[in-house]
Order: sequence, then C-alpha cells, then structure tokens
Amino acid sequence: NKKQDFNLKGIILSGGAHSVYDNKIQFDKKWIELGLPVLDICYGHQLLASLFNAEVKESRPEYGKEEMSIIAESDLFKGLPKKSIIWMSHKDTVKNLPDNFVQTACTFNSENTSIEDSKLKLYGIQFHPEVSHTEGGIQILKNFTIKICKVIPVEKWTSELFIKET
Repeated sequence: NKKQDFNLKGIILSGGAHSVYDNKIQFDKKWIELGLPVLDICYGHQLLASLFNAEVKESRPEYGKEEMSIIAESDLFKGLPKKSIIWMSHKDTVKNLPDNFVQTACTFNSENTSIEDSKLKLYGIQFHPEVSHTEGGIQILKNFTIKICKVIPVEKWTSELFIKET
C-alpha cells in the first residue's frame, strides 16, 4: 500500500532481545521504500543496518545506563547537550556504517550508537529514548515526530484544523 492510504507521517521500529541473525523476525525493505522518515530503535537499529548490508555482530552486552556523546549534527538531537545518559539493552552492535549513513553518536563500547541517512530520513539508535532513564529521550521523540515527520503537535491542533484535515 501507499503512505497516502494510511495518512502516515513516519514509522518507528523497535524490537526485542533477538539478533538480526536469529531469523525470528522477518522484514523486507518495503517500509523504507514508502519514502517516510523511519526511526529504528534498538533491534530496529540493527535491522536497518543489516538491510543496508552493514555488519551487525555480537558484542559486549550493554544493559543499563551509558554515557552517549553526540559527534555529528542531527535533527534528531536538536536541543540536547553533547553528552547525556542513555539506556542500553543489547548484545549485538552495528560494526560498520551502511553506505551513505553517518555516525551521529557513540558510547564507550558502541561506536555506532546512532546512525542516519538524513537524505532518506532513516535514523537508527541503539538505545531506548522512550524510557525515563534516557536523558532527553522525550526530546528525541519530539524531534523525530515534529521536526522530521512534520506532525502537528497536539497543543497546536484546533477544530478548524481537524475539519480541514478530515
């Protein structure tokens, strides 16, 4: 189906503790071909990298708080300090960048904590922005939905806008 069929603005993919090599969760690139912004969290991050032929390998597991350093400008991290505490929960890691992707953040143990292809609007993050332990996690989700996906925030939603949209 086309993105217009569902009025989609973006996609967020997360996942669980599986490895992309378990073959337990099957995906193809059709969701990328919609041309929508995609935020890939944890397993989704590894899936995104593997779909673009990057190497994902078993690594030293990270479970808990880690310090993340933002190393490149990204719309995803607008308004965040260069260093913050994030929540990790993974045993595999993205070892090398897919073609046309850039590394935007890292931790001591995870070189590619955040990667993106801003032209295709594909964003992969190894950590969990949705948990309270991640500093600035809500800002990251707002940046993705409002700045990148161009979703109108609820506080700006009016009955006139609803009528126009429907």
